[in-house]
Amino acid sequence: PQLQEIRIEKANSLEHIDQNAFWNLPMLKYLFIYNTGIHIIPAVSRIQSLEIVFLDIQDNINIKKIKRNAFSGLSNESVRLWLV
Repeated sequence: PQLQEIRIEKANSLEHIDQNAFWNLPMLKYLFIYNTGIHIIPAVSRIQSLEIVFLDIQDNINIKKIKRNAFSGLSNESVRLWLV
């Protein structure tokens, strides 16, 4: 798979993202999750990419839980999380 960027935006009816949704995407560089209805931040540590992945999660006001180790394997420079 050559997919380098995923944008999930303005999807208020989206309440769940499967924990394996981003598995086997070796070229993934950017993952944006904006303004959705998700309740739990998926374990993005399952991203299997050969690249450094930039993760940006914003304006998801329904988030109630962040799974333990959800961001393990990602560097501080590659995560931007705004829970407002």
